[in-house]
Amino acid sequence: SRLYTLLARSAGGEHTLHVGRVVTPTVALVYQRDKEIEAFQPSPYYEVTANIMVQRGQFKAKWSCPEDMADSEGRCTNKGYAQQVAQSVGGQHGRVVSVDQKKRKESAPLPFDLTSLQQYAAKRWGYTAQEVLDTAQSLYETHKLISYPRTDSRYLPDSQHADVPGILQSLSRTDPSFSGICAGADTSIKGRAFNDEKVSAHNAIIPTQKVGDLSQLTERENQIYDAVRRFYVAQFYEPYQFESTDVVVHIGGSAQQSPHEFVAKGKVPLAMGWKVLFQEASEHDPKDEAEEKEEDRTLPAMSEGEAAQARNAECQDKMTRPAPHFTEATLLAAMENISRFVQEPQFKRILKETSGIGTPATRAGIIEGAIQKGYLKREKRTI
Repeated sequence: SRLYTLLARSAGGEHTLHVGRVVTPTVALVYQRDKEIEAFQPSPYYEVTANIMVQRGQFKAKWSCPEDMADSEGRCTNKGYAQQVAQSVGGQHGRVVSVDQKKRKESAPLPFDLTSLQQYAAKRWGYTAQEVLDTAQSLYETHKLISYPRTDSRYLPDSQHADVPGILQSLSRTDPSFSGICAGADTSIKGRAFNDEKVSAHNAIIPTQKVGDLSQLTERENQIYDAVRRFYVAQFYEPYQFESTDVVVHIGGSAQQSPHEFVAKGKVPLAMGWKVLFQEASEHDPKDEAEEKEEDRTLPAMSEGEAAQARNAECQDKMTRPAPHFTEATLLAAMENISRFVQEPQFKRILKETSGIGTPATRAGIIEGAIQKGYLKREKRTI
């Protein structure tokens, strides 16, 4: 920092320049992303969707564009052809050519480390990384309700499994309205979170056995504490079970012309398991606005060979979009997984073996410092 400041001053610059092995690449990440967005040339593509009627209901499906009409991402770039498809399939009959159903299980999300807690709170409530660190530190130091927060591990030592009944009892006494959730936990379950080999210097952030007074907590402290306790208690619930379904439907077609292919994805919940702790998906998996939720739809039951009919087919004009601006959550993730942004194989390999740039304890301060120095700017949730 001294060297670059003096070099800048010898060239007529008046500023103090802060250069470091974490702050400099962090600022560079944001700068490069902003430059990519600035230089991005949007191009049009066209999407055809139709309501597909089957015996037990209907669902929305998307047309699969043939390769000779598609770009490298499989998107149709020929507007006339897409409009022709939409017009030709409306009201046409066809059949379900494949129904691929798989029963799947989804384990509870692991307890938090500091970075995942900061990402979660940034997406869910828009909190900055520094706000989350300060709040977690207060819950740890002042209220003694959570374990050490500046950790980079999402795992727990096997020996802590013996503490589970005591922690659940304390959670119930701290908040009687939470006691039903604690009562539903099966303390004999020893999930993937308990793994001595994956615990670093500190274990995951979990509730302590202290009985606290929630009325003494601020709104932010209550929200962070609730997230920590739910992610912990979820470890002692059965997996979420569902059936994922991929459907392919052929519409129209003749001896001279191939049928048009429409595809849909969906899932059918079979047993809620740990998801009963979270009333909405955003409570355990807050998604960015740009993220699609196509696979979360429920599809009607159907079988291969079943008759189908397309209704309300429409062609939508779309534009390719650049990568989104960084948010607090995505910048933290980029710092943690910095190897993704490096091209040179030998550096990529070295960086893959580290835990990113900065540490869970310092990343919030790095971002905040870069904003205070004027290198980065925060606009609502965007950096």
